[in-house]
Amino acid sequence: MVWAPFEFLVDGKVDHCGTDLFNLVRSDGKWPIASVADTGRRDCPAR
Repeated sequence: MVWAPFEFLVDGKVDHCGTDLFNLVRSDGKWPIASVADTGRRDCPAR
């Protein structure tokens, strides 16, 4: 599982932010992505 916060910028300003979640499964010595979940919100904390 990979849990990654993000900020999406438009013209250098935060448009939205959230967290991406990737579920990985080991298969033949590799880690392909099994599923993805994405959250997004506009009330991002100020930097």
